[in-house]
This record gives sequence, C-alpha cells and structure tokens, in this order.
Amino acid sequence: MIKVLHLRSSAGLYGAEHVILNLTQPATVKCKHHVVVFENHLNNNEDFYRAAQEKNIEITKLSCNGKLDFRSVFTLRKLLERHQSDVIHCHDPKSVFYAFLATIFNKKIRKVVTMHGWVKNDSNMRFNNFIEKLCLPFFNKIIAVSEEIKEKLISASLSKSEITYIANAIDTNKFLPLIKNEEIKSSTLKLLIVGRLSPEKGHTNLLTALSVLNKKAITSWQLTIIGDGELKDTLMEQTEDLELTKQVEFLGVKKNTLSYYQKSDIYVSSSLSEGMPLVVLEAMSCQVPVISTPVGAIPDLIKNSKGGMLTSNSSVEAIIECLEKVLLLTTDELEELALNARQYIVKNLSISTAIEQHESLYQTLTVNHTQGALL
Repeated sequence: MIKVLHLRSSAGLYGAEHVILNLTQPATVKCKHHVVVFENHLNNNEDFYRAAQEKNIEITKLSCNGKLDFRSVFTLRKLLERHQSDVIHCHDPKSVFYAFLATIFNKKIRKVVTMHGWVKNDSNMRFNNFIEKLCLPFFNKIIAVSEEIKEKLISASLSKSEITYIANAIDTNKFLPLIKNEEIKSSTLKLLIVGRLSPEKGHTNLLTALSVLNKKAITSWQLTIIGDGELKDTLMEQTEDLELTKQVEFLGVKKNTLSYYQKSDIYVSSSLSEGMPLVVLEAMSCQVPVISTPVGAIPDLIKNSKGGMLTSNSSVEAIIECLEKVLLLTTDELEELALNARQYIVKNLSISTAIEQHESLYQTLTVNHTQGALL
C-alpha cells in the first residue's frame, strides 16, 4: 500500500480543500492518505480540519509561524517518518517550500504538487509564487488542473516530462439535480456565485454588469453570493451604491452548498484567473448551466459540454453581453444547457476517475523509484 501525505496551507474551506477531501476520503486498497494542514495565529483552519474528521480522514495540524519556521520543518520531517510516507503531495506554494526543506536529504520520498492556479493579488503572493517556482524542479511530478496551467508551467522552463494534466473532479452521486416543481417555477432567474471574496474572482465586474442590466430594464434576476474574504465590505458597499440590495444577498461561507446549487437557475463565474474551479463542476453536476469568463480550463469545459455560455473576455462589457443573452433564453433552451452540463460531468469528471489517475501516478513514481534503486 502506498502511503501519501497531503500538505496544505489553507485559507478556509474552498476549492483546493474540497479536492483534497475528495481524493482522500474514499477507502481504497492501493493508497492510505494522511492530511497535514498548517496552523498559525492568523488561521487555525478549523473548518478544513473538522470537514476531514467528519469524513474519517486522518488529519493533523502543523503549527507554523512566520515565513520560515524551522520547528515546522523538523515536525513535518518527523510526521513523514512516523507515517512512513512514500509520497508527499503538496497543494500550494507554502507546502511546496516546506516539503522541499523537509525532504532535502531524503531521496526516498516522492514529491508531487498540484498546481491549482497562481494567484497574484499582492506582493506576498507573488513572492510565494516565486519561491514555489524555484522549488518545483526538485519535485518528481507536477499536476496541472488545466491545459492553460500546464502551458504556463512549460513556459516557466519546467520539464514537460515532469508535468501531467489531471482535471479536478467531483462526487456526482452527492451533487445531484433537484426535481423542480414546474407549477411554482418563478419567472425570476436565480443566479449563484460561490467562492472567496477576493479580487481574482471578479465580483466587482459582475455587480457592475448586473446594475447595467437593471438600467436596461432587464430586472428578472436574483443573485446569491456565497463566500467570505477581504473584499466583503467593499462588495457590500458597492451593492448599496448600485442600488442592488433587493436583488443581491450575501450569505457568507456555507459548509454545505448543495441545496443552493439545486435551487439556482444559472451559475455565474466572473473570475479573472482560474484553474479548474470545483464550484463550476459542482454546479454543472447539479444540472445548473454556467455563465463564465474564458479563464483556466473553463472554456474547454463549456465548449465540450455545451452546458453554458462563455463571455468573450473578463470585462464588464463582455459579462453584460453574455448575461443579456442568457437571461433572455427560453425555459427549454436553459433546460437543454442544464441537461448537457450534468451529462458531461457524469461521463467525464467523476471523482472515481480522478482517484484512479492519482493512484496510477503515485504507483508509477514509487515503482520506478524502487526499481531504479535496485539497479
């Protein structure tokens, strides 16, 4: 059995965290997983920790203070030894850096990283990305969750042989569509967006676009925003300034988003940058069509599935144009998009397929390493 330690520096219970939970929760005969999450005075990551425990996933908090805590490096090294880990699988720049330091003299442990996407909101994140790029050549395999990320990695002079593409996937048995009562169906379309309230998610552009629709007398919509982050106060003020408070609701973080997907008519992704966002896959699995900006792996997903519409770019004007088209679709046209979305996810992006791909990767790395050591 291959023993895999997943390492994550988390900002909450978001997309990457759910990817880890999906990959580690089902019991298999091939792999045993252990999750380690960084903890400091700013974030104790209790939501992620409890979510893992509820799924009976073995998880440990790793205390870490400052950019470089040598005690954390030593503790991580001890955790790897205690769990007799064959693979350490990282999911962000900080975990890459600490995994590199903890295994610098250990050639036995195979190092893997999933690139969920480089976020460049501020100088701190850009510095973290820079450090990560320096460490990546020392990793045995780099997983890109979109072809766009794969191309960026190649353009950063990383070896093609070290990069592999594995799309994010979800539990299609959990994220199911809700049979809606046709008799009580509302003429007001319910829009939904889920994710961090941070600049790269493009909420500001979306709210601006919706205010323009109102000025054009296209008012038959309601938007639900789920998530929290540094832009929360700014976005709420913008909503008031644009006179959207009767049509936009902020619900904060929700541990269980299933019912919100099921009650929605359209999912909106207004991001300026992405990898393969789990929330888009979850919405499509719940038979909800998607409007999205053309970033990350989303363009291929929408084109291949025919489960939604893409804006021409990430600008306010492009979002307005796309929203106008979708909000004026007939019920039958919307239902066709919705059905296409669900069918594509079930056929191509189920969690069982992703688990198989990851376990095959772990097995190849550990077997090749063992054979190489014997030669």
